[in-house]
Amino acid sequence: MDVTLGIAFVAGLASFLSPCILPLVPAYIGYLGGRSLVHRTETSPSKQRWITVSHGVAFIFGFSLVFILLGLTFSVLGGWLYGIRDVLAKLGGIIVVLFGVHMTGIYRFKFLEFDLRHQGPIKTSM
Repeated sequence: MDVTLGIAFVAGLASFLSPCILPLVPAYIGYLGGRSLVHRTETSPSKQRWITVSHGVAFIFGFSLVFILLGLTFSVLGGWLYGIRDVLAKLGGIIVVLFGVHMTGIYRFKFLEFDLRHQGPIKTSM
């Protein structure tokens, strides 16, 4: 699959503009801007800019690192599951057949009839 830089940019922009991410942007910008205003009297403007930019870069790096590691982890897990897909398909088929036998009443499996709900008396409001 050939992914060009333009397609990757458009996909990233679409992800950024999604309803899950876009509402977080003002809060993040407000945090960075508010942080620089708090330390306005303590440091020079150039140092304030450096501190604000370094916090922004650290946030982006940390966020990217977490999602890259999650992507790698699930990619490896998906590759492993893809390798045993035949076994998983047969196991899933057996489970579906067992559920069908239980639901039709041909044979009742006791472990499928286990219930954790409270079985107390029904209270009426009379």
